[in-house]
Amino acid sequence: MYTAAANWWSADGAAKVLLQNRTGKPLYNYYDNILIYAPEKFAVTSVEPDADNMGARVVFNYAIDKTDLPNFTLTDDDGTYACKADRGANSKEIHISFDKAIDLNEKNYYLDIDYVKASAGDILEDARLYLGKEYVGKLDASAVKSADEITVSIDAEAKCDDEVYAVATAFSGDSIVDFKLEKVTLSASGTNSFSLSLNGGDVSNADRVQVFLIDSAENMRIVSSIETPEL
Repeated sequence: MYTAAANWWSADGAAKVLLQNRTGKPLYNYYDNILIYAPEKFAVTSVEPDADNMGARVVFNYAIDKTDLPNFTLTDDDGTYACKADRGANSKEIHISFDKAIDLNEKNYYLDIDYVKASAGDILEDARLYLGKEYVGKLDASAVKSADEITVSIDAEAKCDDEVYAVATAFSGDSIVDFKLEKVTLSASGTNSFSLSLNGGDVSNADRVQVFLIDSAENMRIVSSIETPEL
């Protein structure tokens, strides 16, 4: 599953907004210069390509207005292409059909949404969603806290052999108390298990952590589900 994401971490260590529309308005939030996955009231939560790569399922966090389907276009390095949008399996989903199969192993793609309206009246405009190589299927995460450390355990079902980065952030309420970014190796031969230690801040007051994987320190695209185990 692909979570809607663009570049979020700049080279100098300052966080950037996870997803922006094409006019630069931030659609996601960050705290204390660390990006947190925190969509506004109405937002895309995931984009999942079809098995044959001839389409994708776009999931929103609220039901879509029934009177009007959004317009999507698909963009790659060679150009921009029109897409067909249909109702999905439930009121929060839109299924997108492409004119040709996309090659997620060789190219990066973006789905652009001109305008979509939630049934409650909220509007999302000019959003850009990333589609790329599938690194991970299922991701499970748990966390255990001691007096001065949080140990985060991650199990990932890899779709390929590659290196990615695990990201873990510890919270106390809405405040960040520690953050860790660490390179890990994926193997498609089975479940990959690894752990991260958060011990650089006052973790004794932490009540939860947020965990996900990104493709590289340069692109910083989220390539897994986002898990939030409680402590």
